[in-house]
Amino acid sequence: AFSIYKKFEVATSAIQVLIDHIKNLDRAYEFAERCNDPSVCSLLANAQIRQGLVKEAIDSFIKANDPTSYLEVVNVATQNSNWEDLVRYLQIARKEARETFVETELAFAYAKTNRLAELEEFISAPNHAQIQTVGDRCFEQGMHEAAKILYNNISYYAKLAVTLCHLGNYQGAIECT
Repeated sequence: AFSIYKKFEVATSAIQVLIDHIKNLDRAYEFAERCNDPSVCSLLANAQIRQGLVKEAIDSFIKANDPTSYLEVVNVATQNSNWEDLVRYLQIARKEARETFVETELAFAYAKTNRLAELEEFISAPNHAQIQTVGDRCFEQGMHEAAKILYNNISYYAKLAVTLCHLGNYQGAIECT
């Protein structure tokens, strides 16, 4: 079936045979590389994410310019701590869909990768991220520098003071109150 689909240039059906019936993602990857079709790359990416191949899936989603599976990508990348790859994917997803979830997760991924300058630039520009939620997540995970930036951005002085105490900046904490 694969050979027939390939011969008649029905690439999406051909890759589905490789993924669903032959169950060979390596061959599917090689095929996707050769045909260079976004819909084929998207099908491959979905198969890769189901197999837990986060980096490979994100590379395929980016090649396909397909942000539609962002919920699943965020979930799997978070479980596997693939923060660097998640940042790349969410930057692409943000261009296509400026949704609160995408922007909130992008802010958190910046914090997790310690890209504090990019985090600060991101939250200073117009966005739909839930800054307090990200700040609380950072605080709970001990990422106090990121939490400080986030709480300062939204003028949440009570949490900022506590965060500054954790950072040893007691004078700054007093000034917040």
